[in-house]
Amino acid sequence: MRKISRFARLVPGFVVFLLLLGGCSIKVRHEYDRKIDFSKYRHYTWLSKPVARNNPSLARATESAIEQQLAAGGYAPASPDEADFGIQYYGRAKGRVEVIDYDFSAWKEDYGDQELDIPAAEEVTLVIEIIDLKKRQLSWRGWAGILIKDKANLEAAVQTTVLKILKKFPPQK
Repeated sequence: MRKISRFARLVPGFVVFLLLLGGCSIKVRHEYDRKIDFSKYRHYTWLSKPVARNNPSLARATESAIEQQLAAGGYAPASPDEADFGIQYYGRAKGRVEVIDYDFSAWKEDYGDQELDIPAAEEVTLVIEIIDLKKRQLSWRGWAGILIKDKANLEAAVQTTVLKILKKFPPQK
């Protein structure tokens, strides 16, 4: 009988882990008032635009993405008096540091001490809220969290996240 090496026993678990990791995506959540008739919504207005002191590029990318997605959904901007619903968003970005330790202790004599790789990233939580202006209450809220590792891809990451959040608006009953 042939003995299976320890390494060979770990390979299937590692493959499953990689498949699960590759399938990770942006997790979107939403909630809404089931009594609201969202089919009456046609025009929107911005209720408040948060002051983005710590990340103005995140604010610009978010506002642009929201306006594009609402236009694609058939919604048009209007004055506060003519709008059916108001929109506001909150974005929060906080820094995150990942430390990767390449411990080559077996080869230290040949290659020197261990190396540390410290890539910086930002964890961004984005919340988009729809307010019914006639009832003056929250009618829909969607949110998602994303990890941005490369500042050059900020706009694309925000665009994708807003698309996925607003895909759930209006809710399908």
